Amino acid sequence: MMRNLAIGAALALAMSASRTARGDVDASPYAGVSVEQLYDSNVENSHGADAVTRVTPRVGFLVEGPLLKLDADYAIGFHEYDQGSADNSINHRAAIVGTAAVTPRLNIDTRLVFLAGSDPILLDRPGIAIPEGGFVDFSGHLGTAYRATRRLTLEAAYQYRLSRFDASDQANPLAFDGDEHRLDLVAGYRLTRRWTLRAVARGQHFVSYGPTDALGDAIGGGGGFDYFFTPLTIARVEGGPLYFADAGATWFGLAELVHRGERYRWTLAALRDLYGGTSAAQAVWAESVQAVGTFRLTRRLDLRLRGAAYRNGIAPSGDEQVTGLVGRADIGWSIFGDNARIELYTEHRAQSAAGGFAFGDIQRTLVGVRLVAFAGADLLSLGDFQ
Repeated sequence: MMRNLAIGAALALAMSASRTARGDVDASPYAGVSVEQLYDSNVENSHGADAVTRVTPRVGFLVEGPLLKLDADYAIGFHEYDQGSADNSINHRAAIVGTAAVTPRLNIDTRLVFLAGSDPILLDRPGIAIPEGGFVDFSGHLGTAYRATRRLTLEAAYQYRLSRFDASDQANPLAFDGDEHRLDLVAGYRLTRRWTLRAVARGQHFVSYGPTDALGDAIGGGGGFDYFFTPLTIARVEGGPLYFADAGATWFGLAELVHRGERYRWTLAALRDLYGGTSAAQAVWAESVQAVGTFRLTRRLDLRLRGAAYRNGIAPSGDEQVTGLVGRADIGWSIFGDNARIELYTEHRAQSAAGGFAFGDIQRTLVGVRLVAFAGADLLSLGDFQ
């Protein structure tokens, strides 16, 4: 019954939105719902196979203007397991994402995301190991960019992550709570139309609530460059050492190629970095190669692809303890203008863990169909915020 009512509501919402005359509105509330039916080969990474129904209502407020873009959004997801492999669950996602031109020289951006759920696959960390069980996760980013001169740009960004896991409450915990604070400072100097040199500095503070002390602080920096193949295709390379007060040294690095066209958007990246709040007892190093792409094949049909291979270990230079692969493909067809779409998707995750990562190996495949409908804002307008 819940499934039939939700599908009917989604279709009615899409048709009513398609009939509404659209004006030049700078700010508007919106509402939507997505309905999914999927096969999950390993519910919540540990419960075995089942058919799952997901119904996710969503409300938000979108502001678009020449100097400001802002999306405030809340979604609540109801997950129902047909064969009872896991308890039905309610999941939450709230986000504020935006950019603003404060002055002709100064821009700021922010991304705040709160997640609470029973299935850790909702964390969506393609380069970091995921545990089992419920969680609460908050990640916050605040960044600024100041064009000091025609060639020199100064950037600063602060990031904070809080992660709490149900598995940490056990007598012999399989996951550990943790926080991370990170500050990045960047100076970019444009040498030519194509070349920009980058100097980077970083500080990270890790907090662990596990049985061992956190590593504490890491500080370091380095350099790199941006190269503009075209205005839409940019390469970035950077890296340098990171030093821990009592635990030695390691390094970070990034090699990335990004294309941001109107019809095709894709990113290829290889990176090494440090993360806290991952469910490990300490900070971890992570190395990964990732590919992400969105391709608008026709006016109504688009394809989204994502793949990653990764490995993790205890920072700063512990042995490799986790390896994993993630692959996902979505194909979507827009209906009723840009206010509704039908999506087919599949995803596979494979993860092997040993040593200090006690939550073990994972093999999981998802195959599903999703109906998404909106009123008050079209899906293309919201696409940049997803």
